[in-house]
Amino acid sequence: MRITSIILISTLIIVTLIAYWLVGVDKEVVNFILIIVLGSIALFQDEFKQQLNPPLLKMNFELGAPYCGKTPFFIRGTIGIGTQEINTEAYYFKVKVTNEGKSQARLCEALISELQMYKDKKWQLVDNFQEVNLKWAVAKQEDPYININPSMSRLIDVGLIIRENLQDKPTDVFWIDYLYRIGGYQPEYLEPKKRYRFKIIVASENTKAIGTFELIYTGIWKIDPSDMYKEITIQMK
Repeated sequence: MRITSIILISTLIIVTLIAYWLVGVDKEVVNFILIIVLGSIALFQDEFKQQLNPPLLKMNFELGAPYCGKTPFFIRGTIGIGTQEINTEAYYFKVKVTNEGKSQARLCEALISELQMYKDKKWQLVDNFQEVNLKWAVAKQEDPYININPSMSRLIDVGLIIRENLQDKPTDVFWIDYLYRIGGYQPEYLEPKKRYRFKIIVASENTKAIGTFELIYTGIWKIDPSDMYKEITIQMK
């Protein structure tokens, strides 16, 4: 229910009372109208609260905890007729979303959108890219929706860099952590030494936030996080 509905109901109550006092409208009619109006307010009180005190989502990112860090990582691949598992490390990169409003942001989903690469001295859209969901770090992997209460924060998994690899897992790239992929319409990773720009959109049924990110990675792995963060540049605008 929009804020105009609140104004309309308030105006109806005032007009009804004025009509009763000044014009002499039948008391039973006035009572009936007031019952309907007050019942509507009680029934839709959550919607009224949402409109009077709406949620407000803000996105933040920094090169440091809790936005990024080095963690154990496991790779499993098929070699010949058998499988091989490598225990290695990866740097994860996350965006923090905070509800600075006064009511719950409902059914929030995170998407990566408008992937571009800087080429020939201008930004160009990556061919055939379609926006797709990213993962919430606190939700079930298959669930793209979460609720965010006032003064609470949640993290979005944006991507990772892997230390060691099998044949199909290069380490000198930035892997995007999609919730799922639409075959052929999202690159699995961003190539090193190339400048990328993309949007992260957090949309819900009652609010929305958009952050624009620029990223470039040298492709060089560093064991120490402080050294690694010199090899990758991520800026949010």
